[in-house]
Amino acid sequence: MSVAVAVRKRIKKKPESEKYEFKGSFFGTDAEWLKLIKTIVAIANTSGGSLEVKTTNDVDLRLFDAARIDDKVNAYISPRIQNLTTRTKNSAVIIAIPNSPSKPHIFIKRGMYQNPKPPPQQLPEFHEGQIWVRHSGKNELLTKDDFDRILKEKLNEFLASINIMASQFPISAKELKVVESTVDPNAVPIQVKESGEGLPVLLKKERVDPNLDYPYNAKEMGKLLGKSQNFIAYTVKKLGLKGDMKYAVQLKNPQGKVVMVKYSNEALVFLKKFLADNPTFNPYKQI
Repeated sequence: MSVAVAVRKRIKKKPESEKYEFKGSFFGTDAEWLKLIKTIVAIANTSGGSLEVKTTNDVDLRLFDAARIDDKVNAYISPRIQNLTTRTKNSAVIIAIPNSPSKPHIFIKRGMYQNPKPPPQQLPEFHEGQIWVRHSGKNELLTKDDFDRILKEKLNEFLASINIMASQFPISAKELKVVESTVDPNAVPIQVKESGEGLPVLLKKERVDPNLDYPYNAKEMGKLLGKSQNFIAYTVKKLGLKGDMKYAVQLKNPQGKVVMVKYSNEALVFLKKFLADNPTFNPYKQI
């Protein structure tokens, strides 16, 4: 990944923002490529924009071919970012980044590079499980406000699709209501017909709160089931509940390290029934 890229100083400086970033003194090191990848993902997770790399005539522009940029970025995230494009203008490479309809894009692979300063060690640029966004001209981790923004965008897209689908039904204009999002933060009512032939639909926008949706840690779960903390931890792992959002959620620190696993009421009910049906179950035993 390390390919030398010389960068010529700009005469006129365009201010960086949520939608634009300039990469200067880019020499193609692993660390610089990882920072570039993180920036592309952050812009796609926010509102789209562009990233500019100004080069000299000695630069092999094939390094910034859209297909190569696509491969580099999407090797680290899920879901994929579609429609990344590149173009050249006055010896600059401009990467156009969409306001991605598939956001949020989550890093599924850690981005590691060799520390250029002693002592020699591998350093992370980003971790699996992280979601990066743009705040002004900076890349920062997702906040609750960012999550609410993305959720609202997704909801509006869904409501728009409902209107499109509803318009295909042979219903008179008097019977069909336009789907609207209310100001009520707790619910969005959708009523398609007044004739009573169909059922009204209610979509609830619920806050994501691990303390409410996943109220137990392993120790608390163990007390309720008369088991030790280790017994619960090994059991949920053995039964595959740990990776199922219905039963458990992993809480991570800003570095992407799992610091706690919380469990839902569904997990409590499941484990209670399972242990009642399998009283001799031993999670420590190798299968």
